[in-house]
Amino acid sequence: SYAAPGNVPILIHDSHGIDDTVGNGDGLINPLESIYMPVILRNIGLDATNVSGTLTSDHPGIDITVPTVQFPDIPQGEYGLSYGDFGFDVTENVVDGDAIAFTIEWTSDEATNTTTFMEDIVAPNLVFDAFGVIDTGGDGDGIFDPGETVQLSVTLENVGRLDAKNVLADIESNYPEYITIQQGCASYPDMQPGESGTSLDPYYTITADQTTPDHLIVTFDLDIQADGHHKTVEFDVEITTSTFTRRHLW
Repeated sequence: SYAAPGNVPILIHDSHGIDDTVGNGDGLINPLESIYMPVILRNIGLDATNVSGTLTSDHPGIDITVPTVQFPDIPQGEYGLSYGDFGFDVTENVVDGDAIAFTIEWTSDEATNTTTFMEDIVAPNLVFDAFGVIDTGGDGDGIFDPGETVQLSVTLENVGRLDAKNVLADIESNYPEYITIQQGCASYPDMQPGESGTSLDPYYTITADQTTPDHLIVTFDLDIQADGHHKTVEFDVEITTSTFTRRHLW
């Protein structure tokens, strides 16, 4: 059996709720949500009276909006549910699976101490999956040749645990002296967790200058924006004269 040390209460986190009814109501912590959080403390020490608690977190994506709430008196061995809810906002600068450490500094007439607990972020996470070259206005071989104007279709995959909605992505290259981007923004279908989605027409439209060196590896950056999600991914495309083209030039 547990013997309470000394002459003081010891309050520890027992459980908490996630109220995101002003968000999507899934009971999880998602980007751009305002969360209200009732907390139950357990007293493993002596009786605690006139109890209050102040919530903090060092996570850069968490802004505390209701830092302090009151609790009932909590006798030894009993539990106390906060009279009000702690509150915090979640910014866009969070990643799926991010661990959030919360600390409650509690105060009673008898003692002051802290208790900690963890939560995690549930968010979309879009990653590069594949690309295709549409060069029907060139030699039609599906390879990006010097001097060609092509359309790139790009496929992303949602490896996060929340739907990716309203997805847009802008494209840039690391060789602007050779690569001209005529259509640099594309939209994507919504993607549930585990789903992939390909850029929608109009696709990225890109021209490789005639002076582009053969076998040039061009790195393209995609700046991705979705509801509650922003990141940059990259992929490589080779600019080369294909075997098909060479055969017809001989």
